[in-house]
Amino acid sequence: MKIVCVLTNNLPEKQILKIKKFRKFIYALEIRVDTFYPNIEKIKDIIYYIKKHLPKIKIILTFRKFEEGGRVKIKENIRKKIIKNLIYNLKESIHFIDIEFNSKIKNEIYKEAKKYKKLAIFSIHFLNSFKEKEIYKYLYKIKKFIKIRKINNYIVKIVINISDFKKYFDFLKKIHKIFKNFKKYTFFTTGKTSLISRAISIILDMALVYVSIDKPVIKTQPDISQLLATLKKFGKNLN
Repeated sequence: MKIVCVLTNNLPEKQILKIKKFRKFIYALEIRVDTFYPNIEKIKDIIYYIKKHLPKIKIILTFRKFEEGGRVKIKENIRKKIIKNLIYNLKESIHFIDIEFNSKIKNEIYKEAKKYKKLAIFSIHFLNSFKEKEIYKYLYKIKKFIKIRKINNYIVKIVINISDFKKYFDFLKKIHKIFKNFKKYTFFTTGKTSLISRAISIILDMALVYVSIDKPVIKTQPDISQLLATLKKFGKNLN
């Protein structure tokens, strides 16, 4: 199971204890840099600790853009500089770099990921109101971007706020029609469908699925205990 736990600056030591408890179910940790800002140096110590004591768990580096759910609003050139410095200084320890597709710094961050042979996660988040046509427009743009640049090492991450289950399943079918390969993308939701959508992502063997460790970074994000309990109800083998 490709479960990703989101690690934030909310008592990270407590979160790491829970990570140890569930380590056999966790594929990767997403280090949410924006929650640590401006205390960026703290991230290095946490990642080195994880590498030493939990070496099988992979690391995703994410400095989320404020407009897509980030915790700090700063200029893009500052965010770019921080991400690039972290990639360089932690290149031996990190495995994935997340960057919003709808970001001015996307191309430069992707070049850094490619330079240090890190897998790029192109993410897109519709956490508030949205138009379906707008979502599909971005998805086709992502597909075209990947094809034109002949990118092989990537994951597309799509997060949409949906409370209606029928609408969720309609999106699921349409998104899969666009990207086809579950190994190359992940789609889950916030809102009332959040927990079920993440369980379905695991059942369909999508690239990654994200949960909180303790307190959610966004509303309705389930924690790992809730996801595992739901998967068990679905009869999913957890070993």
